[in-house]
Amino acid sequence: MKKIKTLLLFFVFSATINAQDCSPIITSPRLGFLDFAPDSVVLCNEEKDSELLSISNDFDTYQWYRKYFTSDAFEPVPGATSSTLLATGLNDMLHHFKVVVTKGKCTAESNFVLIDGYAYAFPSIVAEFEEGSFKNTDAGVFNICNGSKVQLSNFFNLLYGKHTWYRDIPTVIPPAPEDPGIIPGETSSSITVTESGIYGFYACTEYCPTNCELLETDAFLSLNFGSWEFCTLGTDDPILDKDVIPYPNPTTNLLFLGGKDMGINLFKEINIIDMTGKKIKSLTNHIIINPINVSDISKGTYLIVAKDQNNKSYRSRFIKK
Repeated sequence: MKKIKTLLLFFVFSATINAQDCSPIITSPRLGFLDFAPDSVVLCNEEKDSELLSISNDFDTYQWYRKYFTSDAFEPVPGATSSTLLATGLNDMLHHFKVVVTKGKCTAESNFVLIDGYAYAFPSIVAEFEEGSFKNTDAGVFNICNGSKVQLSNFFNLLYGKHTWYRDIPTVIPPAPEDPGIIPGETSSSITVTESGIYGFYACTEYCPTNCELLETDAFLSLNFGSWEFCTLGTDDPILDKDVIPYPNPTTNLLFLGGKDMGINLFKEINIIDMTGKKIKSLTNHIIINPINVSDISKGTYLIVAKDQNNKSYRSRFIKK
């Protein structure tokens, strides 16, 4: 009985080994390097670049096949009967590859791999401002309240790796350590800034480190931090949002201002400000029981700032539907 069990275990073990040995898998140094292309080899140069495809295990015979990505049928690659295949950008761009192998009585087919073109996009800058802290005064020019922060990012952060950030227009490209505009130590795809400057970056693609781009200098952002007039709206002794209640909120047409134990009947000044810092509507000597007509403003989120007769400020937000 023990011998039979031993033989059964031997056959099961042998079958497992054979099954594992007969499972060809295509590998290569850059296969799946980009998260959004796990089954692709992305070449850095569509004509000059190449990639060596390999099979993970040893087999008796090999035959490589390929097809154009819009085609339905694979065709054998003439002479491609070894465990490796050199795919070139000049000849194999946008082709799928697979390999059929044999080992003893086993015949198996591998996974598919796509030789893809250079996934590329020119760098683009995105700015994220704190609500109510800035005003766009011209194309690429922003006035920002002192004490605020701005986060700048490369929109195509998935494609780019090391960054060089500038606080002024670069003097030379590629970056040189002596360039006074370089911000030391900032090499990621985003940066948080609190000082005035003309901001932009130089970046290299992560998978093709010798391919680098400078953000167009016309796209650099001019950030001017200061004590601007709009910064004082609602900043003098502000009351917490829960103490000033716009209602109904959200609203479509009319908005009322109420509050817990405010003890006032009149607002000397009311300003409605959008999320870019632009003043949308202003009222003076507004009686608190009267509605504010917001039917003429666009849908969105707004900051409402009110001052009483003692110049005490009240702030809150509301949503226009």
